[in-house]
Amino acid sequence: MKIQDKLTNYIAITLFIIIFLSSIIFTTLFVFNHRNSRLLDLTLQNTNFSEGLLKKYQSVDDAMLDPGFFIIVKAYEAISGVRITLIDKNFNIVLNPYNLTKVDAENLISSNSILRGLSYQKNSNISNLEKIVTFNLTNKKYYVSIYMIKAGNLNLYSAFFKEKQDLDIPPLRYFMALAVLSLLALMISYFAGFFLSKNISGNLIKLSSYVKKITAGNYDEKIKINTADEIEDLAENINLMKDKIRISQLSLKEFTSTVSHEIKNMLTVIQGYSEGIKSGIYKDKEEINSALHKIITKTRDLENLTNSLLLLSKVENKFIELRKDKINPMEIIDELIETYKSQLYINKLKIIRKVDLKDTIHVTSDKYLLQTILSNLINNAIKYSLPDSNIEISLTSTANRSSKHLVFSVSNEGLEISKEDKEKIFKMFYRGDKAEFYNIEGYGLGLAISHKITSYLNASLDFKSEGKLNTFILRLTADKFAG
Repeated sequence: MKIQDKLTNYIAITLFIIIFLSSIIFTTLFVFNHRNSRLLDLTLQNTNFSEGLLKKYQSVDDAMLDPGFFIIVKAYEAISGVRITLIDKNFNIVLNPYNLTKVDAENLISSNSILRGLSYQKNSNISNLEKIVTFNLTNKKYYVSIYMIKAGNLNLYSAFFKEKQDLDIPPLRYFMALAVLSLLALMISYFAGFFLSKNISGNLIKLSSYVKKITAGNYDEKIKINTADEIEDLAENINLMKDKIRISQLSLKEFTSTVSHEIKNMLTVIQGYSEGIKSGIYKDKEEINSALHKIITKTRDLENLTNSLLLLSKVENKFIELRKDKINPMEIIDELIETYKSQLYINKLKIIRKVDLKDTIHVTSDKYLLQTILSNLINNAIKYSLPDSNIEISLTSTANRSSKHLVFSVSNEGLEISKEDKEKIFKMFYRGDKAEFYNIEGYGLGLAISHKITSYLNASLDFKSEGKLNTFILRLTADKFAG
């Protein structure tokens, strides 16, 4: 089932329940209000009749002896559709159309009113009590309005009988009204649910359509949804994800193309010199040794590239298991300087060490990864330094209330780097476009790998360049300062 259909059903059912319950409450209140209104009319009729007796007769006997009194009663009954019963203060029935007994009269007068607010004192001379009660008589139910007349010698109860079914709304009519309201509620809730769900699901369907395009490889179209809610936030996040995927796809293509090209070149060189030796192109010992040297060099390059790619894969996929080695930073620097001693000699370079540590510092980190970073920085400095220049390796420390840091910096004097190159310095396979760079060996992986490793070591790697002076700065959290 589609989300729009689900939302339509959920909203429609919810609205129907709300409207249906509201309809029941409304119709119930309507029924009670209708009944109460007609009961008040019955009370008003009794009041008018009783007050008319007060004005015309001084006692019950006067009324009973007057032939016109009975004519008045019959006329009132005919007009109002009631039957009138008169009961004196001793519960004797003066006017008895229903053949009530004295006990019936007592029960009737003593019954509690079903409507509040009908008992009141009209004035100081006349005490009048009126109420509405229900009374069962001869298998029929009646509403009875009772008005107590007490003025002078006139002291009696006037009871107006009205059949219950004459005032109540018939059940069939009530249920018909409820059924009509229910049908209207169902129609309203369905259409409201449909339009509301369409409004809500429309943007979700739109999102789904965009995601399908992204899945199909279309990353150019931007999702535009302006709802100022979570759906708009989701659309923005999908746009960000799409851009990252697009960049990742482009990087992967570039990565694959570059790696394939580099490996192909190496294998071509290895294959060419191998076939040359086999076919006898290289005849004398010097030529054969030169060819073998080329094969060994390219094989070593291929091995280094493979190792770099394996390390990069581990870093990218977070497969690295960090070791916790207690490291003396000075020892690492000394070991690396010794490692690159021959390359420094060949390139006519000199390393200057600057150590500004007030105390002995130890760090707990992965020694192999830290060596990898520093080795790449020194190797990069050697490759891109001008002949007969110096490479400066400095080691300092910083401290504040919350942390202590060990700072390595590797500076070299080389070619001036453009602003665009500075921004891409840590990008994989990136190498400057200057002609002087073309003859420098490398694949543009060392700095990229070093930069990625720092996130594992709780460290940071930055680059700054001023003119021909280029500096890489590695900051590493230190464990302690030991005096």
